[in-house]
This record gives sequence, C-alpha cells and structure tokens, in this order.
Amino acid sequence: MTLAPEPLTAASNPPVEALEANLGPGDVIRRSATLAADLPAPTRQLTQVAKLIDVSKCIGCKACQSACIEWNDTDPEIEHNVGSYDNPHDLTPEMFTLMRFTEWDNPETGDLEWLIRKDGCMHCADPGCLKACPAPGAIVQYS
Repeated sequence: MTLAPEPLTAASNPPVEALEANLGPGDVIRRSATLAADLPAPTRQLTQVAKLIDVSKCIGCKACQSACIEWNDTDPEIEHNVGSYDNPHDLTPEMFTLMRFTEWDNPETGDLEWLIRKDGCMHCADPGCLKACPAPGAIVQYS
C-alpha cells in the first residue's frame, strides 16, 4: 500500500528570503500590491496620436497589413478564403490591421468598383503601416 505524500504547508515549506533588496519599486508593485502599499504607482507617458487613412488614395496593395505584422512581430493564422480578397477574415489578437474589400456595382457608371476600408488599431506612435504605404498621402499621422 502506497501512502500519498503529505501536502506542503507553510510550516514545511522552506523559508522565503526577503527579495526587496534586489528589486526596484516597479518590480514590487507588479508582483504584490500588499508589499508596496506605500509606493507610488508607476507613471506611463502617453502620446496622443491621430492617424488618418484616406481610402480614396489607397491602392489596395495590403502593404500596411503586412508591415503591421512584421512591425509588431505577430504571427496571425493563415486562412484560406475562396472568392474573397479579404485575408484573414477578421481582426484577431495577432492581427492589428486589416484591409477590407467590398465589390460594388456603381449605378452611375455601371462599373464594378472596390470599396476599401482599413480596420485596425491606432496604438503605434511610430507605425510601420505609414512607412510601408506606397500610395502618397493614403496614411497620414498627426501628433
């Protein structure tokens, strides 16, 4: 007959040495709110950024979409969409920028046109999509 080992308790665990001498104030705040009640919360410098996309100048090359993946070092899942230029299908935690395309039959001209829309975050202070876009003035950043 085999006995189950006794569960570890506070009395049987080895003592924990004080680590605060090796940590900075930010480390203590991140690890435990109870140890750092008297320390100020770390401040974060936020820069207000406005990024405007002029879809009338967009050529639909998806360079911004590819640049965003590389710039943010993400690895979105590759999808297979038959009959659609949209790939991937939607934004994901690994896909921050997505160019959406809609085919539209223009009643005035009778032509089939693509309507392009850029979906995505606006979090980059130095966006890769802005640098990769080959269409002059399609993406403009104001700070």
